[in-house]
Amino acid sequence: MTKRFLVFLLVFSLSVLVCRAQTTIPVSSTVNSLVSITPWVTRVSATSATIGIEFFQAVASGIRLSASGDAGPRTQWTTSNGLMRLQSIHRFDLADLEPGTTYDYAIVVLDESIPTEVEVASGRFTTAPAGSTDHVFFAVSDNQVSPQTRIANFDAMFKNCGMGTADFIASLGDLDSTFDDFRSMYFKTFYDVLVANGYGRQAQIVRGNHEYRGKETDLYFECFGTGYYAFSFGDVFYIVLDNFEDQIRHDSTPAHYTLRNSLESYIEAEARWFEGVIHSEACRNASKRIVLAHTVPFEFENNFYFQNLSRVVGKYLFGSNPECPIDLWLCGDIHSPYRFDPVAKTFYGAKRKAHPYKIKRYKAFDRSEIAFPVFVNDGPDGAGVDITVTKCAVSQDGIRLTQMTPDGTVMDDVTFRKGQPAEIHSTTFVNYDENFHPLP
Repeated sequence: MTKRFLVFLLVFSLSVLVCRAQTTIPVSSTVNSLVSITPWVTRVSATSATIGIEFFQAVASGIRLSASGDAGPRTQWTTSNGLMRLQSIHRFDLADLEPGTTYDYAIVVLDESIPTEVEVASGRFTTAPAGSTDHVFFAVSDNQVSPQTRIANFDAMFKNCGMGTADFIASLGDLDSTFDDFRSMYFKTFYDVLVANGYGRQAQIVRGNHEYRGKETDLYFECFGTGYYAFSFGDVFYIVLDNFEDQIRHDSTPAHYTLRNSLESYIEAEARWFEGVIHSEACRNASKRIVLAHTVPFEFENNFYFQNLSRVVGKYLFGSNPECPIDLWLCGDIHSPYRFDPVAKTFYGAKRKAHPYKIKRYKAFDRSEIAFPVFVNDGPDGAGVDITVTKCAVSQDGIRLTQMTPDGTVMDDVTFRKGQPAEIHSTTFVNYDENFHPLP
């Protein structure tokens, strides 16, 4: 046996012992090949956040979390019934975080063959600040266009509308029409676009009625959690609603369209949650309350949609003197942009295209029942320009809403302040009555 071979054998043996003794081993191309979808971050609040990841195979996975000044990282595993669960999608709901703090995280998997914990991905996010804080977020909705067009629209919003400056980005539902391939829709044409534009994977996700449709709709909950939740940014309290499917359950082809709808117990659960959340200390003490929803807070197309929504929020939000006053209802869904001013009782929207089918589907609403501003983002094949993005600048002064097309053209720019008529900075909208008849 040569001297050179003995030296090689000694070095190799020592390296194996060191690797076995380490808690974490460096990421290798083999380890990275386990990851099907790299980590996404959502539902970031002052004290909580959700991080997810998907693997090509079922593994036991955990997350290590640390902030500057921590004594050491804390680790949270996906567990059930006393075991680390073997599964491909892992969602880590993180609680008890510090406001306004930057956290580094590392996703690890358990390699039982060594055994050791192997780091497979890492990233960073910052929790929302506490106290009075001006902030800006951007909202998109109803991006039911081809995947290529959707990506191009989002790229243009970053380039022309300043979406990269947002403290967070909200997707208000209906990212596509049918979710037979959930991963391609939500990750390749949304989250990956955020990353490609240098934004990172932080977003607030709202479930639309089309997220109920498709063969892979169940992945929504595995990836993001329940369809309703709340979060705080500074002293502003955000309520995220699940507005359900807008169609009743019926036998249909394909069967995944409405056949699996089972809404009753889910509506009751969201109603119980909503009652609790509006009586929470965070909601009661907030300087402003903003609802992020998919649909409008009045009857549209048919009463099934509105009746179910009313069961959740009607008792507390509707009427001239609601128990829980809110400062803005921001949504999409009806593919026709407009705003409602509760002080001036005016209803402005885009100049209507020749689209009698859409016009016929609108129904009147009772202005006395809505005591809060309503602002609707645009969507394809409606009365407006098809796709818009809404910039929301929230400050102590008020809420400034600027709706733009992807090329940066401003459609409507207004500021809402408590108890005052909206200040219109510029607009292309025209005044309508409740039935969408233009007013002189």
